[in-house]
Amino acid sequence: MKALRLTTVGKAAELTDVDAPTVRPSDVLIDVASVSLTSAELAVQCEPVDDDLEIPTELPITLGRYFAGRVVEIGSAVKDCAVGDVVVTAPPGSCGRCHPCLTGMDNYCVNPRAKTRLVPGISRDGGLAQQVAAPERLVLRIDGPSPEEAARASQFGLPAYHAIRVAKTMLAPGNHAVVIGGNARARYAMGILAEGIGCRVIAVTDDVAALRAHRTCYAETIIDSADANAQVIRDLVGGWGVDGVLDFVGSEASSAFAGSAATQGGAIVVAGSDGGFVPIGAGRLNRNGSARYVEGGSRGDLREVLDLLGNTKIAVDHTTISLASVVNAKDIDPDDVPVVVIP
Repeated sequence: MKALRLTTVGKAAELTDVDAPTVRPSDVLIDVASVSLTSAELAVQCEPVDDDLEIPTELPITLGRYFAGRVVEIGSAVKDCAVGDVVVTAPPGSCGRCHPCLTGMDNYCVNPRAKTRLVPGISRDGGLAQQVAAPERLVLRIDGPSPEEAARASQFGLPAYHAIRVAKTMLAPGNHAVVIGGNARARYAMGILAEGIGCRVIAVTDDVAALRAHRTCYAETIIDSADANAQVIRDLVGGWGVDGVLDFVGSEASSAFAGSAATQGGAIVVAGSDGGFVPIGAGRLNRNGSARYVEGGSRGDLREVLDLLGNTKIAVDHTTISLASVVNAKDIDPDDVPVVVIP
C-alpha cells in the first residue's frame, strides 16, 4: 500500500510502498477515507526545524495525526468497535487513570508520557496512508458527519468547541460573543456560536479582507484588530461589554483587549498561544467574571461536536488534495484553510 513516510527530520517525506499495518490485540485496522493535514506535518519536512515543533519520536514513520475511515479488521482485545464502523481519531495522549482523565478532562492528563505514547505520526504510524492500525481507545465512532467533516472537526472543531463549552454559562441565544482571530479554529468557533447556540458574533482579526473572503463567515460584524478597543465594542452592543470573549491568538495585545471587551461577569477564554506573556490579571477581570486558558478538547467534547455538526449546517472552507500532492504542499497553511487529504 502507499504511505507518506518521513525518514529524516528536515527532509521531504516520500510517498512509498509499505507493507499493510500489523494489527495488535487492542488495535483496529482502518481503510483511511480522509486526513486533516497539520502545519507541523509540513514544517517537520523543512529546514530549519523550529525548536517548539513536536518531532516524531520514531523514524521512519508514516505521518498523519487526524484521520477518519472505515474499520475493516479488529484485534482480539477490541470491545467497542466493530468491522464496518466509521471512526475518527479522538484526542490522543491520556493515561485514563489520573484525576483529570477520570473526570472527563482527559485533555489535561497529568501523565507526560501518555501525551506522546499513542500519537499517530509522532510515536506510531499515522493516517497519511491507504490503511492505518490505531488503538481502539484512540478512535471514536462517527454517526452523523462525513469522514472528511469528522477529520477536520477533530483537528479544528474540537478545540473551538472546548473553548466555547468552558464559557458556555455566559453564552446563550442572543448574547454577544467576540472571537479574536481568523484562523480555522476561530472560524469553527464562530459557526458553533452562531448556528449551534444562536449567539451574535463579533470577529476581531488582523486581516479583515481574508476573513470576508471565506464563503462561510458567521460573524455579524468584523473589526480590524488595529481598531478594536473597549469603546468600539460597547458601541456595538448597546453600551455594555460582550458576554464572552474567545481569544484564538493568545498574544499580549489580544488578551489585553479580551479583558477590556467583556462585560461585568463575562467569560474570557484564551484558546491560542502566540508566545510571550498573557496579561489577564485581576485588574483586567470584571467583577464576578472568569478567565481561563484552555487546550485542545476531551473525548467527550469530540463526541458532542460531532453530534452538533451532524445536526447543523456549520461549514468551514477547506481544500482537498491527493496523498501524492502532500509532497509538494509546502506553501499552504492548513491552520488557515484546512487541507483534507484523500488517500
